[in-house]
Amino acid sequence: MKSITCFLIILLFLFYSSLPAQQEIWIRTNGPETGVANSFARNTLGEVFVGTPNGFIYKSTDEGKNWEILNTETTPKWITCLLIPNGTNTLYAGTSGNGIFRSDDRGLTWTDISDHSAGMQYWQITAMTADANGHIFAGMWGEHGIYTVSYTHLTLPTKRI
Repeated sequence: MKSITCFLIILLFLFYSSLPAQQEIWIRTNGPETGVANSFARNTLGEVFVGTPNGFIYKSTDEGKNWEILNTETTPKWITCLLIPNGTNTLYAGTSGNGIFRSDDRGLTWTDISDHSAGMQYWQITAMTADANGHIFAGMWGEHGIYTVSYTHLTLPTKRI
């Protein structure tokens, strides 16, 4: 009886190990060819934005088939994170050493919204998120901590939490 049980276990193992594994297949998009894409955001219109550490921001309106570069003289440099709060089309970009920027026209122009009185324009922004109550949270590298600001009436100063 013991040998039959052992045989059945081995038989089941061989059967299940011969089945093809179910795995997701990742497909490379047509770009952008930047080397490193370290931040993504999607707005309510279905547009996908990519931020890169070399200061480029790209937009795709067709699920990654084509990418448009959005860089202008006002584009933030050294993008570390992107954020589009739910229900909006406003794009926020955190940077490494250049502060936080906001675009109200889907990446065409940018406004520096850093708290200059705190020196935020020099800090590395490592992560951003927004809550359902209209607040943005930004994590800073090092001992600077986490800051929050209301994006429903975005006027600084920010508040450290």
